[in-house]
Amino acid sequence: MMNRTFGNTDVSRISVFHEVDVEKIRSIWAGRDVVFVTGKNSRFFDDPRLFDSMKSVKYMFVEPVDAWRHYEETLEKALTFDKSKLFIICAGFMATLLAFDLHHHGYQALDMGHLPNCYAEYLKEAPSPECLAKVIVRDDAA
Repeated sequence: MMNRTFGNTDVSRISVFHEVDVEKIRSIWAGRDVVFVTGKNSRFFDDPRLFDSMKSVKYMFVEPVDAWRHYEETLEKALTFDKSKLFIICAGFMATLLAFDLHHHGYQALDMGHLPNCYAEYLKEAPSPECLAKVIVRDDAA
């Protein structure tokens, strides 16, 4: 029998809050300069209960639909940021590839999906993220 360890890939889903203390999750970005990459008018929101420990925050907005068509532009823009920034990407299917490519360029990047929405769901303050209407986010792109 092989001795293997498997991680939970549901880090941005409700199940993570049943398994990991929220303070441990918050410690990932505590004191860090962060770039949120998210869709314009998406369901993402920067819930202070999760994100108020960050040193600074910038936003990089992508198209909410068919972001793939602008992937190269998105990657090029992301690569203009200092490598000390932590990217938290909540941009659908594109997020995984962007996190992968940024990693290969020497950045730290996390595909965090619906993390804040799932936290609200865990606290019984909101339904599943897939049931939410779109929310208008700030348009203060970096």
